[in-house]
Amino acid sequence: MADVHLGYRQYKLLDREKDFYRAFSEACKLAVSKAVDFVFIAGDLFNSRAISPRTLVNAIGALQQLQVAKIPVYAIEGNHDLRDDSEHNSLPGSWYSVLARSGLIHFLMPKFLEGSQVQLLPPKKASTPFSGYIDLKIQSKKIRLIGSRWHGSQSRFYLEKYKEGIEALETEQGKADFTIFGFHGGHENFLPLNRGGLGHSDLLALREIVDYVAMGHIHEHYVIEDALEKSFVFNPGSTEANNIAEGFVARGVLDVSVSAEGEIDHQLCTGFYNRKYLDFKLYLRNFSNQEDLIAAAAGLLRKQDAGQDKPMIRLSFQGQESYAVSREKLFALEGLALELGFLKCIIDWSIKEHTAQSWKNSDHRDRLELEKEIASQVVGDHLGVSLEQKEAWSESLLNIKAMEQAGTGTEEDIRHLLQALS
Repeated sequence: MADVHLGYRQYKLLDREKDFYRAFSEACKLAVSKAVDFVFIAGDLFNSRAISPRTLVNAIGALQQLQVAKIPVYAIEGNHDLRDDSEHNSLPGSWYSVLARSGLIHFLMPKFLEGSQVQLLPPKKASTPFSGYIDLKIQSKKIRLIGSRWHGSQSRFYLEKYKEGIEALETEQGKADFTIFGFHGGHENFLPLNRGGLGHSDLLALREIVDYVAMGHIHEHYVIEDALEKSFVFNPGSTEANNIAEGFVARGVLDVSVSAEGEIDHQLCTGFYNRKYLDFKLYLRNFSNQEDLIAAAAGLLRKQDAGQDKPMIRLSFQGQESYAVSREKLFALEGLALELGFLKCIIDWSIKEHTAQSWKNSDHRDRLELEKEIASQVVGDHLGVSLEQKEAWSESLLNIKAMEQAGTGTEEDIRHLLQALS
């Protein structure tokens, strides 16, 4: 599994934070029910390095289910929860280390030497919960698990370094019967090369020394085949949707089995809790005035059965604006959705040329409100982030601006704000 994002309080809703914990807890319970040999977490167990006590308690509670069942857990860090041991960092170290010292996970962490050389060291002794790699004995077969860390835009460069490190390991310790390499990154089909994506040829270069690449970072499930059309790279996707778009893509956890001959069989498991998402589009061209548009949106909300599940719902308004639309009336739809039992209603106003025309009837636009609107448009149009990330990005940009103007923000403060969004 990967991209659990414990502690993510989406839209500042405690219920959403609980959703991420519940999904992880039930995924662990699923692993217990299947009596798996081990669990591998390919990064981003946490949504941030700066986690709350509640988040740590939740992680421990879920992992203890596996501990009681004597199912070991092996994990690597992702971009959200990557340790930072720099001297200026106020939160050094890693929560993975805390979990490892508590006996809940084995933390796979490589060592880096001069020249960016990757050194993969074994556990110092059988009980040591840290190492660059570990060899397991499962049904008389030697299974080798190899860790890595997040490298961002340098992923392609470091992948070659890991290849050299794995080759050196094989020379020293011999080849395993089956080798799993965990890497938090994305195939170029899902993450552009200029944003840290891995080229198909980069991954295929590992094929002679690695049997299974366990990926994380991309929240959608995908599998990449090698030159012989055999599955080789496996990305399970996130355990819970981090935005509405993810609510409609395949993702979950992978149940993997390997035959004595090394043939891989995998099944995407989704039978655990996830918050339900609903998504509707309304086109302005279908309505002659504001009243008809708002009435149609309200009617659409009333037709949905929120029940006890309290789903999330998005109303996307699209097209060309030819009449004035009140911002207050749009926001009133959010209140109606809450009254009808929805957890959250997201209003997405994707109208062309709305910079000059939108919200014409609003008499309460102060400077901060205008800045938020402009920041949201810039983020959505030019940074390529998802619709659900626009609000968080916009708020952080304005916070950075305010800190700069007041002279109160340090480089570390700004870096933390940006890391939380990456």
